[in-house]
Amino acid sequence: MLAAIAVAPLAGQTSWEPALDAVMENDAEAAVPLLEQFLREAPAGDSRRVQATRYLAVMHEGVGRRDAAREILEAALDDGALGDPGRALVAFDLAALLARQDELAQSRSAYSRAISFDPTLAIVYLNRANLQVREGRREAAIRDYQRYMTLRPDNPQSESIIEMIRLLNESILADQIRQEQEEEARRIAEQEQREREEEEQRLAELQRQQEEEAERVRMEQEAEARRVAEAERQAREEEERRQAEIVRAEAERRREEMLRNVLDSLGAARSETRGFELEGEDIRLYDDDLDILD
Repeated sequence: MLAAIAVAPLAGQTSWEPALDAVMENDAEAAVPLLEQFLREAPAGDSRRVQATRYLAVMHEGVGRRDAAREILEAALDDGALGDPGRALVAFDLAALLARQDELAQSRSAYSRAISFDPTLAIVYLNRANLQVREGRREAAIRDYQRYMTLRPDNPQSESIIEMIRLLNESILADQIRQEQEEEARRIAEQEQREREEEEQRLAELQRQQEEEAERVRMEQEAEARRVAEAERQAREEEERRQAEIVRAEAERRREEMLRNVLDSLGAARSETRGFELEGEDIRLYDDDLDILD
């Protein structure tokens, strides 16, 4: 971090030189109060205020006071006196601090703010590209690497960046192929599932039809059994009626035969007694009035 911050010519405030010495010696306890004094005393237009702010945040972070460092940088972003180039550097430092704390989304936002202050600050694109690789935002990372290469075509990391872009593109392509394969596998699985469901529905419908047919046959058989039973019952009743009629006819025949026998017997008796009188009484024939009762 210290190596990235250029030292401006020393002049003016008496606290500036000892503050720089303390910073170079990484003596935070000495540097912090001197830098704070300088920021209080330096006029708003002093270009060294940007360096002092960045150094102050570095010193705080160096002794574990990351929250203090963050507050200093965030406050400086609203200081219009630092100018847009100065605030771009402050936003860059804030983004790097947040990245070290694994607050990747906030870090990316801070890098983007740095670019909004100074779109020509090449290092921001490089760092944001590296950050977006960590986030898995490969297409965005490639765009930032390419932008950095445009701004710094002769940078010493060109070969590494070109290789990174190649690897990212291969990774994107591999993911596209994998996604296509997964989508095809899902499509096939869904098609097979639909076919299984359709087959299950077909079999269920077939079973339903078979059950309906079996029920229809059963009902027809039951109806036929009832019809046969009814026919047999009627036949039995008819036979019973016929037998009863035969018995009745036979009984009638016998009665008639008995009647004839009785009449024949009576007829013979009349012929023997006709014309005789007993003790002055007439023997009357009641042939015509004779009723034979069963």
